Amino acid sequence: MARPAKKGLEYFSHDTNASTSREIEYLESRFGLVGYAIYLKILERVYGHEGYYLPWTEIDRAIFAKHCGIEIAELDEIVEVCFVVDVFSRWIYDANQVLTSAGVQKRFLMASQRKARTEINPKFNLLTGVIAAETPAQPELLQQKPPQSDDDPELLPTETPQKKRKEKKRKETKTLCASVAARRKDFERFWTAFDLKKGKQPAWDKSWLKITHYTPELVEQIIAAAKEEAARRPALIADGNSPKWAQGWITDRRWEDEPAVQQQLAPKHKSKMDVVEDRLNQWAGGSDVKGVGKENDSGDDNGPGTIELEKLATGQFGR
Repeated sequence: MARPAKKGLEYFSHDTNASTSREIEYLESRFGLVGYAIYLKILERVYGHEGYYLPWTEIDRAIFAKHCGIEIAELDEIVEVCFVVDVFSRWIYDANQVLTSAGVQKRFLMASQRKARTEINPKFNLLTGVIAAETPAQPELLQQKPPQSDDDPELLPTETPQKKRKEKKRKETKTLCASVAARRKDFERFWTAFDLKKGKQPAWDKSWLKITHYTPELVEQIIAAAKEEAARRPALIADGNSPKWAQGWITDRRWEDEPAVQQQLAPKHKSKMDVVEDRLNQWAGGSDVKGVGKENDSGDDNGPGTIELEKLATGQFGR
């Protein structure tokens, strides 16, 4: 009986300058070499499992974290940054709970040329118009132009596929870094609008970077809601409540809450002692209240007399 065909790869290519790319440098700036090591271990699983993707459910994450000797929360933070710098596709993960990328799929197809037929699942496919590679067909990236003569000025300078790939990668990296920088700029606007200067770093890397479906419209919605939260905060504190810090506010997506309905509250029932305290405060402040600060049963105007105090104690003052 023939052995079932192996889906994954025995080995995969690794660029010698991978660790100096902007994406990996940013990953290492956040988590040190642990971040880079986790990224590489995920790639090993990706290429060795199905060849171009890795299931990434809650169970898969827990098992992977156990094998790596780290907490799931730390693993999730590392993968989240991988989404931010686009070394893994967030929208494919959100839709299918798998880790993959266009670069992974390209390398997989290039390494699978010896197989009779290699396919990319359409649900995970990030290569437009590419579903399968068949032998002996070569991927488009491997097509080489005939050697050009140095005597032919119209064909110079030569633009090789390698140069095209490097230029494309440079542009993608520039766009990627601009995206992270733009998010940081948006976050600074939010931080100013929210106006509670506590827990800035956790709010940035543990909450703001994890906002999904990030669009300029969403940013404006968040900032508008943050301003409203800042306006309500003094009254919240005056009532003895603790304000929400930015990290929790973002994580809970509080900008999606419906606006609070301003209701006409019915007057609260006051106890007799509350009435006494209110009336005495009014008298002490010189308020023109009937029977208080004007005259009393002794005929002077130095404060409430016996009759007034009895009325205060029974809650009948002014009746």
